[in-house]
Amino acid sequence: MTQLMPHGRIRVMKILFFDIDGTLIDSGGAGKLAMESALAGEFGIAEIKPGVPYAGRTDAAIIADLLRHHDVEVSEQGARRFLDAYLRHLPESLKQRTGRILPGVRNLLEALATREDVLLGLLTGNVAEGATRKLQHFQLDHYFRCGGFADGFVERNDVARFAHGEAARYLGRDIGAEHEVWVIGDTPHDVTCGRFIGAKVLAVATGTHSLEQLQSSDPDHALEDLDDLNKVLSLWQG
Repeated sequence: MTQLMPHGRIRVMKILFFDIDGTLIDSGGAGKLAMESALAGEFGIAEIKPGVPYAGRTDAAIIADLLRHHDVEVSEQGARRFLDAYLRHLPESLKQRTGRILPGVRNLLEALATREDVLLGLLTGNVAEGATRKLQHFQLDHYFRCGGFADGFVERNDVARFAHGEAARYLGRDIGAEHEVWVIGDTPHDVTCGRFIGAKVLAVATGTHSLEQLQSSDPDHALEDLDDLNKVLSLWQG
């Protein structure tokens, strides 16, 4: 993610927070592989048992559940060991798995990045270092100016609140009624955390949830993917 000082520009009217996994990219399961490698390497778990959900959740919540699921005591020290090992394994896991940028994403980001009325941010269950490594791998990190990450947070709503605050700090002023805030994500969790900060939500069925499942979570809009550039941009007319 590009680190810039707050610009204080007054023309920003739309703040768009993008989820990463299942929304911007399909890592090919690299994150899951890195977590399983961390579990095996740090805690000697030879057989990884299925049953822990990943989609739309924070790294901290996933790590705690993986430890419990494999009968490992959950502690702050153990979670830190796990996270450090995960981040060590992640770059190689990204290389091993055939991931991809999801349909329409790069064209959309290119179009939005040129607009002075739009601020592009992230709202993700990844910790900041993991998010950066994933986006750098796919050369998408330079589009985003601020964001909310799962460092220190278990609940996605807390990440959303943090992202909202970071956008305000970046702009150098409070986010008020004149701003239009959106969350773009691929799970019902994205809808829930978007509502928590008073945002509109665009749900995209490029992750593990179908369009019908996403529609049932009541987003403002739901699409199969982001490939129709004009259709997506019409949601955020200047």
